[in-house]
Amino acid sequence: MKEQHVIVEGDELRFVHEDELAAALADAGEIDVRRASHVEPKKVGGRLYWVADLAPVGGPLGMFVSRDEALEWEREELEAMGIPTPAEK
Repeated sequence: MKEQHVIVEGDELRFVHEDELAAALADAGEIDVRRASHVEPKKVGGRLYWVADLAPVGGPLGMFVSRDEALEWEREELEAMGIPTPAEK
């Protein structure tokens, strides 16, 4: 499992979804999954890019050549923002 930042506030845990961590916490209580960002492919000028959009939590937009780069940037940005909770589900 990757190193993972977990934010604890009262009885709430917030983290960037990682299957292993989510499975480990499955018995901890009620789970409420919210999308804080989107990573989607986009063609620009005939070339494929990956766009990481943190708009659901008021964050920036990043464009990357590889999906892995986009996912890593997404994780770093969300953690730098304190793993914010989006207003809507």
